[in-house]
Amino acid sequence: MKVLHLITSIDKGGAENHLACLVKGLKKKNIKVHIIYLKGNGFWKKYYLKLGVKVINLSNIKGFLKKIKFLINFYKTHKIEIVHSHLPHMEIYGFLSLLFSNRKIKFFITKHLDNNIIGGSNFKYNSFTASFLNNIIFLRADKVITISNSVKTFFQKKIFKINSKKLK
Repeated sequence: MKVLHLITSIDKGGAENHLACLVKGLKKKNIKVHIIYLKGNGFWKKYYLKLGVKVINLSNIKGFLKKIKFLINFYKTHKIEIVHSHLPHMEIYGFLSLLFSNRKIKFFITKHLDNNIIGGSNFKYNSFTASFLNNIIFLRADKVITISNSVKTFFQKKIFKINSKKLK
């Protein structure tokens, strides 16, 4: 199995630390893992490289559409079977790149925070646009994993209107 994790950064932080533990477990099961991140200083990069994980900084590619095209080509050349996104920016990149990919790839999202995809806590409860965008992205997702009961409850009550069977 070949898994690509998309995450906003691999610096120190909750989602980033969670990913480090997840990757270690996947490698123990002999799963081929790749990580593409969007920005930051790459705190976890040496750790991942020691585990044999390919790590790419997407900030080296200039332009939104060029990043999407890069991801589509990456899926094809590395025969990616699962794209797992963490944090809102990379959910958007993952969704759009998979939307235009001609491959059937499973799409998992881990929700680390109880807020909408845009606007952070400013639009936590009442942004129609953010809720609509979340629901569109969730339509493409095979699974939406929440890291706590609080996060799960938020998405069940405020956002997730499409298919609650996807929410774990």
